[in-house]
Amino acid sequence: MENETTAREQGIDIIEPTAAMREANQVFIRKDLQTIADNYAEPCEIQDPEARIAKFQELLSKWGGLINNIESGEELADLY
Repeated sequence: MENETTAREQGIDIIEPTAAMREANQVFIRKDLQTIADNYAEPCEIQDPEARIAKFQELLSKWGGLINNIESGEELADLY
C-alpha cells in the first residue's frame, strides 16, 4: 500500500498484530458498542439503540469489504 511504502521509506516500523491482539481488539469493540449505547440512549433520547448498532455494523462491514483491496488514494476516490 502507498502509505505503508511511504512509512517504511521514512524508517517507520510497521508491526502486524498477532491473532490474540486482533481478537482482544474485537472483544473490546463489541463491549464498547454496548457501553456507548448504554451511555447515550437515555440522555440523547435514542430509540432502539441496538437496532442502530446493528445498522452501523452492517454499514461498517459493507465499507470494510469495499475498501479492503484499495491501495491508493486515487482508488479510494474512485470508489466514492
